Amino acid sequence: MAQQYCCQLCGKDLPPGFKFTPDDEQLIDPYLLHYARTGDSIWYYIVKAQVCEKEPSELLGDDCDERYFFTSRTKRTPTSSSYNRTVGSDGRWHSKEPKIPIKLAGKITIGFKTVLYHQKRTKTNYKYENTGFTMCEYELHPSLSVPSSSNDKEERVLCCVKKSQQKKNKEKRKAEEPAEAAVGSTEQAHHENVVTADQQPTSSSTDWMELINAVAYLEQENDVDTFSQDLAALAQHHSG
Repeated sequence: MAQQYCCQLCGKDLPPGFKFTPDDEQLIDPYLLHYARTGDSIWYYIVKAQVCEKEPSELLGDDCDERYFFTSRTKRTPTSSSYNRTVGSDGRWHSKEPKIPIKLAGKITIGFKTVLYHQKRTKTNYKYENTGFTMCEYELHPSLSVPSSSNDKEERVLCCVKKSQQKKNKEKRKAEEPAEAAVGSTEQAHHENVVTADQQPTSSSTDWMELINAVAYLEQENDVDTFSQDLAALAQHHSG
């Protein structure tokens, strides 16, 4: 009998093939709403992390294309409407897109989603360029949100960090390149080692003339035994 899956509220077991695929409304309620009010992460498939303190590749790891995080964001100043999303010395999460309202049953706004793009400064012109990672940041509606600490600049949010499809395709092609190169090298080596029939070394006219002259000479001497021995020696020399 298949085991029923459940969250950590009632157990940790999950069935084979389980995949966490919540919609925007579910991410707001119950996930973010519970975390914003308690500070506890009771679902192990949403982990707590400061997403701006690590590169997105570190957050995802080697074998993951998408992960969910509970984190906190901090305003640049107490009265600012923008947030500090700097990553390292030359990176940032950036977006010029407006917030997307998330509605409960399509009626009441319970939160917002902001789509951001990870960017790094180039070494040539020092301009920001996308790196192929995106992040959806979910926040509660002000009527539902609570400060995460005595520092009212800090707000609890939920983030989904993932690789873009373009980046995944690029990594797939790169992973296939060594295998293709190895196959090409093997085929080339095989081609170089195989000698076709028309490439086999052929007897020169000099060898055949030597054989004819030897036969004529031995016939004149009527020395059959010597003829057989010399012919065998010459044939062995010819084959070598």
